[in-house]
Amino acid sequence: MLAFHRQASYLESIQNATLEGSGWYCYHSPMAHTFDITIVKQISVDLTNEPGTLAVFAESLARRGVAIHGISVESGQGVSRVHFVVDHTEHAIEVLTEIGENVSVKEILAVTVSERQGNEIARIARKLADEQINIDVIYLTSAEKGSHPTIYLSASNAGVHSVKALLAAMH
Repeated sequence: MLAFHRQASYLESIQNATLEGSGWYCYHSPMAHTFDITIVKQISVDLTNEPGTLAVFAESLARRGVAIHGISVESGQGVSRVHFVVDHTEHAIEVLTEIGENVSVKEILAVTVSERQGNEIARIARKLADEQINIDVIYLTSAEKGSHPTIYLSASNAGVHSVKALLAAMH
């Protein structure tokens, strides 16, 4: 398994609060932290920002057997923008359309990471910043026991395939 680790200690990287200087080196290790990158579909809806709206939304999906894998909610001026990834995208779109929601779908990246997701977010953000790529949405899921967390992200000024290739090159 191809993996990356910082030459300095984990504590030093936190104390320095920077990953600049490309102190990363590559080696093979079954225990090293790595990540897997896939392209998934993110669904987005605008919900009224009031108590219970998110509950109705989530319950509607759950009743129809749609599992939410990751979710982000941004609120402002009476509206909440909800971005989420589910196990059955087309089914979720049908459910939300039936309850009157305007749905948009976008391809984004799902980056499954090691336990040190903070380090991986920093590495990914630095790589994209160095390439002048702007992250417009990013959210993290927690891992179930025995699995790894997933970072969902999209860029506003680069295609999903280009960003995937850049991140894959980090391996």
